[in-house]
Amino acid sequence: MTTEIDLLSSINNLRNNSSCSECDTFQLSLKRLSNCSHLLCDPCYVLCSNCPVCDTKHRSKYIKSSDDINTILSHVNSLYDFGQSIENDCRTKISYLFVSDSHNYKRHYNGETRLHKDCRGGNLAMVESLIKSGMDVNVQDFAMWTPLHEAVLNQRIEIVKLLLTNGALVNVPGLDYLTPLHSAVQEKNEEIVKLLIQYGASCMAYNKEGKTPLSNGIKIPIIVLADLEPNNFVLNPMNYFADIPSYAVSKAGLNSLNKLPKLFDGIHFYFVNYSKQIVDDVEYTLEDVKTLIYLGGGKVDIRCPSGSNYNVTYPYHTCKTGSNATVSYYLIYDDTKTMKKKSFPNHIKYQTVQWLINSINNFSILT
Repeated sequence: MTTEIDLLSSINNLRNNSSCSECDTFQLSLKRLSNCSHLLCDPCYVLCSNCPVCDTKHRSKYIKSSDDINTILSHVNSLYDFGQSIENDCRTKISYLFVSDSHNYKRHYNGETRLHKDCRGGNLAMVESLIKSGMDVNVQDFAMWTPLHEAVLNQRIEIVKLLLTNGALVNVPGLDYLTPLHSAVQEKNEEIVKLLIQYGASCMAYNKEGKTPLSNGIKIPIIVLADLEPNNFVLNPMNYFADIPSYAVSKAGLNSLNKLPKLFDGIHFYFVNYSKQIVDDVEYTLEDVKTLIYLGGGKVDIRCPSGSNYNVTYPYHTCKTGSNATVSYYLIYDDTKTMKKKSFPNHIKYQTVQWLINSINNFSILT
């Protein structure tokens, strides 16, 4: 019991100490001043021309949005709410904690491990040694590339075989949601393409531009096409839970185990006229909703999107044949208030908090 009390106390202290340097309130959205590393919330950043702690002058180009800090604070806030619910014996707000890679591997500045480097360089003996030592074959660098990505990109067939036989996941999306099969098809390497498909690589995996490995007009040899018959597809276990809301937690768990992007990855949110709202008998403040978005890998913008100068992208978890396939900006509004909606391009859409909560409960970007 003492340990639990100490843990709750530590969470409370961390939350209380994680505050804006100017207004001294807990905020989920913080900006770090590059010159002095102090933190400011969005409203104080707009109002302050100098750092309130050290009086260092800052300009826009010196400001860095700290998504890592925002995500950490979101976890802290979610744990804090959970602890408060236990202490007060009341219903908890929904929250899914996405566990990141906990392995403390030595990394290059871009997040690469020794395994990434040796897979890229073709050092088979060293790759074998690292795997035998217990290194995670699915470890990702900061661009979400796995060692399998590196081996495929550099056409190291023996290393590809070694990684696959030791549990490498074949459908992990890297930068721009590119899977190893995207790269193998682009390189026109028939042997690697066939090998990946035999281990369950999806030919219908979409990258950020909405293209599958078969979308670039590159012909896969006939010997490989034989493996693409519907009866030979390796089914994604997540599909079994697609229409069953009660299995949302299982879907989120499988998503994490498969090292897939978080639910709101690639999606931005902007709050139009938000106030406290009751959803399914639970009250959600603005900070509560931001917590859910950050935990789900989404971004919260402080300015309303204009809709101009936009390249069409496909967020990972949208239905690629649905009306929201390319929607990457959601304007969250209070539907109990009167509001005149503006006209925006197709990639920007208005939605309610109820929609957000329902999407999380279904682990799906609902239309």
